[in-house]
Amino acid sequence: MKPKFLLTGLGRGKALATAACLALCLGFTGPPALAQKDVWAAFSINGVEAFDRGDFVEALDEFAQALVIARGFEHSDQRLITSLSNLGMVYHRMGFFDEAEPLYQEAIRIQTSTLGPGNPDLSATLTSLADLYMGQERWDDTLPLLNQALAIREAAAGANHPFTALVVFTLGEVALAQENWGQAVAMFSRVVAIRQQTFGPVHQSLIYPLTRLGISLYALGNLDQAEMWFTQALAIWSTVPLPVSPEYLMTLEGAAELFRAAGQADRAQELEATANEIRELL
Repeated sequence: MKPKFLLTGLGRGKALATAACLALCLGFTGPPALAQKDVWAAFSINGVEAFDRGDFVEALDEFAQALVIARGFEHSDQRLITSLSNLGMVYHRMGFFDEAEPLYQEAIRIQTSTLGPGNPDLSATLTSLADLYMGQERWDDTLPLLNQALAIREAAAGANHPFTALVVFTLGEVALAQENWGQAVAMFSRVVAIRQQTFGPVHQSLIYPLTRLGISLYALGNLDQAEMWFTQALAIWSTVPLPVSPEYLMTLEGAAELFRAAGQADRAQELEATANEIRELL
């Protein structure tokens, strides 16, 4: 049974990819001129600040100028990788996928050749490119990148590390988008287990996999287990001040549909009323 409500924002929590791409790596290799180093840093910092303000046009200009300077450094210089990733991320965010793709790909080639195929920084860039492909529903291109990123994370940090869980979460979102409900359950169950072990049973980071686990189990017709996970997600949401977000709306709509299907009309109606209030505020 396919959930009736729209699943929005899948794969965007990629806050992980954004954070990885926008991390300024100010260390450098070799002895480039101090002035050029400082100018690159200034453009890069300005770009990050503009991005944080939501001024993507200015961020694009700042990161583009940083990249021009970075291309004058050694090919293995971390600042070149950072500039490629930053500019690709802004293009990606603005919806210019054709412009973002070659920037991510170049960053991956440099990371692979200079840092090695098992470097954790490579995992972040692979995930960013995978997220780009997810937005275009290019699943055959997405999955190999995510599986490679997952193998790197597991080797570097371990199978139960929170960084590993980030990649597993994205694999779950791919399964959810493809309506591969069984695979989605497996992925989100793993994320829940890792985050519960790491952060405790009521940490806010659990909301996202719990909601998606509930959605997947509901789609499989397993209403009892779906209700358990939705109930946990709603309980954690109740601890969040002013939870006005698309994610909260997803939890409310999914839980309301479940409870209505389970014959709990009063509870479903209460959740639907809250969902309508949140929808008006978004």
